[in-house]
Amino acid sequence: MSIIGKCIGATVMAIAGASMAAGDPTGATASPQALALLGGLATAVSGNLAHEAYNKLGDKFGPLIFARYPEIDRNHHIIIALRLSHLDAVEAILRRFNESRSSDHDRERQEEAERVSELIKTYLREAKRFQGDTKGGRALEEREVLAALPKAFETALADRSGATPDVQAARHETEAQVLAELNRQIGSDLPPLFIRVFSGSESGQDGWYDLFVRAAASRLKDDEAFKSIWSAEQLSRIVHMLSLTAGKIDRVLDGQVIAAQDAERRHDEQIALQRRILETLSTEKGVPASELSPILERLLGHVDVPIADVPTVLANAVDGLLAKSKTLVAIHNDYPEIDRAINEARNKLKTLDIEGALTTIRSAQERQKELQKEQLRAEARLHFEEADILRPLYDHQGVIDALRRGIELDPEKYWQWCALGDEYVAIGERREALNTFNTALQVAQKFSGEREISVCYDRIGDMRQAGGDTAGALEAHQAGLEIARTLAERDPSNVDWQRDLSISHNKIGDIRKAGGDTAGALEAYQASLDIRKTLAER
Repeated sequence: MSIIGKCIGATVMAIAGASMAAGDPTGATASPQALALLGGLATAVSGNLAHEAYNKLGDKFGPLIFARYPEIDRNHHIIIALRLSHLDAVEAILRRFNESRSSDHDRERQEEAERVSELIKTYLREAKRFQGDTKGGRALEEREVLAALPKAFETALADRSGATPDVQAARHETEAQVLAELNRQIGSDLPPLFIRVFSGSESGQDGWYDLFVRAAASRLKDDEAFKSIWSAEQLSRIVHMLSLTAGKIDRVLDGQVIAAQDAERRHDEQIALQRRILETLSTEKGVPASELSPILERLLGHVDVPIADVPTVLANAVDGLLAKSKTLVAIHNDYPEIDRAINEARNKLKTLDIEGALTTIRSAQERQKELQKEQLRAEARLHFEEADILRPLYDHQGVIDALRRGIELDPEKYWQWCALGDEYVAIGERREALNTFNTALQVAQKFSGEREISVCYDRIGDMRQAGGDTAGALEAHQAGLEIARTLAERDPSNVDWQRDLSISHNKIGDIRKAGGDTAGALEAYQASLDIRKTLAER
């Protein structure tokens, strides 16, 4: 098939696929399921044909397609609709992911999930700003989206030899490609929970693929611009294709129906078994079934517990938990808060409140982590004090060792990083000093205020100038100057901030003078002098 033919064929197939997924546009007699499945087939093929044509023709793709159909505007409706449907599906998955992760009590996983969620939100916002221009980098973005369109049913369309395609395997392969593309777009690995929600395995809801197909069909089925390019010849091709594949599709659907019925039967059997187990054990132990149910659910979530052993395992678990609830620990002087948390959790086990007990224990764990951090910060003060004692004795290596030990325990003090950098300067280790000052800047930006950030920029500028990097030194001092100016203008009565601004102007003057910019140096020195005069007159 020629490239132009593939372009036109891709356009028609995308329209046909979306329209048939929503309803029968041809009047042919076929089941709604067959039409919907064929819609998926047509849409998948359109993505492949259009992607190949794009690779061959680049920016000429739009003119070649739309010159033949002038009644359609130049915004590439089909590609945009498919692309936006993909983004809508990802957005729906993100909402489900955020809902699912809300019950996770692990702080690190929650922080990581929140970070990834924000990255995906940013990606979606930026992606939806695109309105259809195919020039430059945006054409590449369209190609990437088309490359990620579902191929799950393409095998079924292409293979007319009678062999049954592995539809699920093809679908999973496509979902993996889309996840890989999403990873590249946000520049970060996706959490396992997001991947389960994406595939639809987390809560039994539809996954990305199902959401994408429905969204694409909804966008395309009522668009008048698309309807205008349909012709009798094109429709006849679709009807012919339907007649060739309907039988095979129906066989696939029949198999899916049988599989669904089997799954439903197994589910009903499992529910009945669980009910019998709960009723029996409730009678034996004198414990309400409602209290036993959460424990049973947790046991069934572990694959290493055979179903036949569940009644025995559940009974043993109940006995063990109830026995533990009757034994409280003594309150010790060393860690009384831990003892109290354990006793509170065991009291909750009297009613088999597993979740309540776990929440109590995990809250105590978080508190201990905070206490450990406080202990480390306290220990760090001793090392910082050691450095202060050694500093006037010019024991530079001793000061460096003490500061490094303290910083390892409490890395959030920017001024200790600066002090460490000053010691490296004193022994001539300019590279180590510059690296340390850069770290001090990062710490100040995260934990300190604007003035501290300005101080770090000045130190970085000094080191760059000492190393002969005049341009880098000017850039750093200029950044420090802007912060100093902002602070000075915010509070003209603050003497320290006015003095900082004067020093920053003076440093800029030194750099411009060293670079031969006499006029720039004079301007900077004059600004510094004016501030000092004002301070002297107060």
